[in-house]
Amino acid sequence: TADAAFMIEQLSLAAVGRELPSYVSWLSGPADEGDDGPEEFIVIVLDNGGFGTQRPMLDGPFNDVPFLAAEELVKAFGRGTGVRVDTEDEFAKALLAAVECDDLAIIRACVPLGRASAALTRLTDELAKRV
Repeated sequence: TADAAFMIEQLSLAAVGRELPSYVSWLSGPADEGDDGPEEFIVIVLDNGGFGTQRPMLDGPFNDVPFLAAEELVKAFGRGTGVRVDTEDEFAKALLAAVECDDLAIIRACVPLGRASAALTRLTDELAKRV
């Protein structure tokens, strides 16, 4: 896990020039053949094109973050499948395929720019009054 921690830190610094601004959970798997552990390991990356939670409150180029094609990481790991999805139907198909693949699967779900939940809109409308 020390190598993985170093790689995550370096990837985030290279991508956005700062420490990783999201939740990271350390899990093990998928297990190699004959080892204990889960057969599949599914990672879902939500890509909102930057700081999507801040954008409705105060928009500007500072919210744009260079994307990381997370689905391509399977090439570096030498195993699994990676896919980018742009629609709910594509996501559903990718998730079903990931469950059936019995290996590492990385799904990069791209959220359209400007898409926000009603709760986020209410929150950022109020916070925008203070900025």
